Amino acid sequence: MATVALSRALSRRDYTLARDLGRRAAEAGYALWLVGGPVRDAMLGRRVVDVDVAAEAPIEELGAALGLETQSPTRFGTAKAQVGGRALDLAMARTEVYLRPGALPVVAPGSMADDLGRRDFTVNAMAASLSPQGFGTLLDPYGGKADLERRVLRGLYAATFRDDATRMLRAARYAARLRLTLHPATRRWLARSLDAMAAISPARVHRELRRTVEEAQGDGARALLLARRLGVLGAIHPALASDAVADALRAAGQRGVKGDALLAVLTGGGDLAEEARRTGLTKQEAENARWLRWLLDDDAIAAPRLPPSHVAEAIGGAPDAAIEAAVALRSTEARRNLRRYLDRRYAKPRMRGEDLMAMGVPEGPEIGRLLDALAPAVLDGRARTLRAERSIVRRMLEEAK
Repeated sequence: MATVALSRALSRRDYTLARDLGRRAAEAGYALWLVGGPVRDAMLGRRVVDVDVAAEAPIEELGAALGLETQSPTRFGTAKAQVGGRALDLAMARTEVYLRPGALPVVAPGSMADDLGRRDFTVNAMAASLSPQGFGTLLDPYGGKADLERRVLRGLYAATFRDDATRMLRAARYAARLRLTLHPATRRWLARSLDAMAAISPARVHRELRRTVEEAQGDGARALLLARRLGVLGAIHPALASDAVADALRAAGQRGVKGDALLAVLTGGGDLAEEARRTGLTKQEAENARWLRWLLDDDAIAAPRLPPSHVAEAIGGAPDAAIEAAVALRSTEARRNLRRYLDRRYAKPRMRGEDLMAMGVPEGPEIGRLLDALAPAVLDGRARTLRAERSIVRRMLEEAK
C-alpha cells in the first residue's frame, strides 16, 4: 500500500503535531487523517503550509478527542483550532448534496471515502493516515496519485462544475500552480457547465478571483489566461475575456504582477460599474481599476526622464496597486518614470520645523511653505542628506530676500 512521506513534507513542528494528534484520536477510538491539499503537496514534494485533518466523528467530539477547543464551527461540519499558535482546520467526514446549481451544499455525516468523493479534483481527494498504526498510509479511492504522476487535473464526476461553478476558477488555478493539464473529459464537463457561473453570487466570484490573483508571481496571470481560454472569464462577465485584457494579463504575468495590481489589470478594461458589481469588487479595488485606466491613457507621464516629483504631480492620489499595474503595461519611458516614482515615493525631508527655526526662520506659515518647497528635491534625490537639505533651504532663503 502506498504511503506519504510526511516526515519529509511537514516541518518538524507539524510532523510532531500530526503524530500527537493521531495518537490522541486513536486513544479516543477515531482514525484521524490529513486530507486534501496538504497530501497533494506532500506527494509533489512541495512545502506543506496547512494542516487539515478529518475523522468520522462529529466536529465537537473530534475536538474533544484531540483535546482542542474548537473555534468558528460551521454548519458544514468544520471548525478551526489552535495548538501552540499553529492554526488547524478540523472537519467531520461528510457527504454533500447540491439541491441546485450554485447553492451551498447540504451535508450529512459520512465515511472518509464519502468525504473524499465530494471534493473537486482527484488530486485533492486523497488522505494520509495519522494513526500510530499505519502512519502516512495513503487513502486514494479515486486515483489522485496516478493523476499527479501523469500531471493531469481530473474532476470526480460529470456534474462537478454544475454543482459548484467556482470549481472552474479553481481548475485554472491548480493547473497553473501545479503545472497540470486538464483531463479531456474534465474540460468537456467544464465547457458544458459554463452557464452555471451565472448562479454564483458576486461575493463567491470575488473570493475565488482574490485567491487567484494572490498566487505566486506569474501563476495568477497564467491561471486567469487559462480561465479565459476555457470560457470561464467570459462566463463571469464578457469584458473580462476581451483581447485587450488578455494582452494586459500576459504583460502583467511576465512582470510578476499579483494581488491588487493584477486584479486591477483584469477588471480595468470594460464597464467598470458592471464589472465591479459582477465580480464583487470592494470600493478600493474598483478605484484601483479606474486609476489604472487613467494611468494607461496619461501621456504626461511618458516624457523622457520625468523627475519623480513631476510624476507625483501628474498622478496625484493614484493608489500603489494601480501604479504597479501601469508599470507592467506602459511603454518603456512611462514605465521608467513610474518605477522611479515608486522607488522614491516615501522619501520625505529630514528637516523639521525646529531645524528651520534654528536657521533663523520665524515660527509660522513660512515653516510649512519651506518644507513643502523642499519635498520635491528630496523626492527627486537632489537632497539625500540633511546637509544637502540645509543647503537648499539656505538658497531658498537667499532668493526670498
